[in-house]
Amino acid sequence: MLSANERVIPEPPCPEPPLPTVPLLPPSARKADSSMVQRIALPSDVTSGSLMEAEPSAADQTLLQHRTALQEELSAQLAQMAGQLRRNAEHFSNALAADQAVLHNAEEKTGANFDMMKQERVRLRDHHSRSLGTTCLTITSVLVVSIAFVIMLLIVRLTWAITTCS
Repeated sequence: MLSANERVIPEPPCPEPPLPTVPLLPPSARKADSSMVQRIALPSDVTSGSLMEAEPSAADQTLLQHRTALQEELSAQLAQMAGQLRRNAEHFSNALAADQAVLHNAEEKTGANFDMMKQERVRLRDHHSRSLGTTCLTITSVLVVSIAFVIMLLIVRLTWAITTCS
C-alpha cells in the first residue's frame, strides 16, 4: 500500500517568469547600512534632544540630496502620467459620445426598417392570397385547353378515318 506522500500528486514546477527577477538575499547575508546604523538612537537620546543638536554629515547630505532629487523626478513623472491619464480619459469620453451617436442613428434606422418590413409582410400576405386564386384559374384554363385540344385531335382523327374508309 502506498504511503500518503506517495499518493499526493507533486505540484507542477512554476513557469519561468517572463521578466528578469532579482534574487533576495537571506537575512544573514544582508548588511546594515552604516549611515542607517549611525542614525538609530537610543530612547534616552531621543528624550534628551541630542539628535536635534547634531549636524548632518556630508554623507547624510548627499543621501538626502539624492533622495530629494529622486522624489522630485518621481513626482514629475507622476504628474506627467496623471496628465496623460486625463487626456486619455477625455479622448475615451469623446469616443464614447461618438459611439453613442452612431448607436442611436443605427437604432433609428433599424426601427424604421422593422416598421417597413411589417408593412411589406402584410402587403405580401395580401398579394399571396389574391394570387392564389389567379394561379388556380390559370392552371384550370391550361387543363381545359389541353383537354379540348386532345378531344379535337381525336375528333379529327376519327372523322378522317371514317372518310377514308368509305
